[in-house]
Amino acid sequence: MFKRILVPLDGSPLAERALAHAEELAGVLGASIHVVRIIDAAAFERYTAYGVAPIASEGLLTDEEAQSETYLQEIQRNMTGRGFHVTTERRHGNVVGELVAAIREGDLVVMASHGRGGLTRVFLGSVAEELMRRSPVPVMLVRSDHAAPRRYPTHREVRSVLAAS
Repeated sequence: MFKRILVPLDGSPLAERALAHAEELAGVLGASIHVVRIIDAAAFERYTAYGVAPIASEGLLTDEEAQSETYLQEIQRNMTGRGFHVTTERRHGNVVGELVAAIREGDLVVMASHGRGGLTRVFLGSVAEELMRRSPVPVMLVRSDHAAPRRYPTHREVRSVLAAS
């Protein structure tokens, strides 16, 4: 059914809540996991409107790129160590537009959401809501107030136990 679980991460603990759900689904489906981090360069350019010198905002962007690469490598190493096939990707641009561009046929997007409603969502916007409208594949939202799923053995772990008996 799903060949790949795409997980957008922004480096926050909230976004990382989606990882446990992605692992659970990948284990059951035998799917790979693709972790994507989007760097919105326009957000760094907006710093100049607040009096930050352009050269300083360029430095912030360079730091963000280096930190995001280290972050993605750590996530990949951690999940690969638990037996998952994980790929990572860093993209630049509009968050939702880049996520849609990263999606392939056969993907399932699993992402965390604040679960905001009403005026808070109107004023802050919602990446999750916009992605759900624009995504060509199903999107599973993990609300921030929900606990991680119970950990079940992956298909690889089950096979290795069966092979050993």
